[in-house]
Amino acid sequence: MAIPQSHSESLQSVIDEEVARILEESYDNTIAILEKNRLLLDKLTEALLDKEKVNAEEFEEIYRTYAVDFKPAPGDEEVEKEHSFSPDEMQAAQPQAEGSAEQTGESGEATINFRS
Repeated sequence: MAIPQSHSESLQSVIDEEVARILEESYDNTIAILEKNRLLLDKLTEALLDKEKVNAEEFEEIYRTYAVDFKPAPGDEEVEKEHSFSPDEMQAAQPQAEGSAEQTGESGEATINFRS
């Protein structure tokens, strides 16, 4: 049983284009956030590789220390960021990612390339 269309093909095309634009914009924003917080991700990865689990306090400590745009959890407004990194310091501290997650660098650590 076919469902009747309630709009024209040209309107469907406009809808499809807008959905594609929103998805691409969201993807780009996600990549930018991940790249900006690469040091945070690396430190969290180190903790997980070392211990396999991190509890809430350990995660919050890593987040408070390394998140670029630190925002306290609701109710924790008195908590301040322990370290403040400038964008240049963050860039200098971040390893340059090349290849894919399956590849390894000289140190044997996996490297990640967010853009294909």
